[in-house]
Amino acid sequence: MQLRLISPSWPPMPFKSPSDAAGKARSTVEGVHDDVEQLFGRLEFSMMDFTLDPRLEADTFQVTDLTLCRVLLMNDSRYPWLILVPRQHDLREFHDLAGENRLRLMSEITLTTKMLERSHRPDKLNVGALGNIVNQLHIHVLGRFDGDPAWPGPVWGVGKPVAYDEKQADTLVRELRAQLGRASS
Repeated sequence: MQLRLISPSWPPMPFKSPSDAAGKARSTVEGVHDDVEQLFGRLEFSMMDFTLDPRLEADTFQVTDLTLCRVLLMNDSRYPWLILVPRQHDLREFHDLAGENRLRLMSEITLTTKMLERSHRPDKLNVGALGNIVNQLHIHVLGRFDGDPAWPGPVWGVGKPVAYDEKQADTLVRELRAQLGRASS
């Protein structure tokens, strides 16, 4: 993250005395400190204020939290299917994210697609953010196989989900968590 301080006194003006210069420098440093504190305070608040949409919570298993996103496993064993949800309040669209968080989101999408590609070897990876039913910004990352129930069309609305049994889900969540931990370090 880059922090740029734009001062109303830029370009710098000559100071009347060394104590003037020292006072200006001290107030600038204190201002930067306040700006950084406010920025991190907002970020911390927004992560703490995060609430997962009840529909996503009902249809998924929590895998882990990355720097920005909560990673969920969709409860449909027909596809290796992850959902990334940025842990910030009131996000609906990509452009609602600040610039550095849009970059972080793309990085976390890349991380999860590479992990699914290595672990499941799909014929194709689909990445999409629809949000027509669940308004909270979330990104689907799923592996597709030639001959899967929806191939080559979209998975939404095709057949009924095949839920994982509890043991399968627990095992897969542990494996995904370990793989994402290795991939992100």
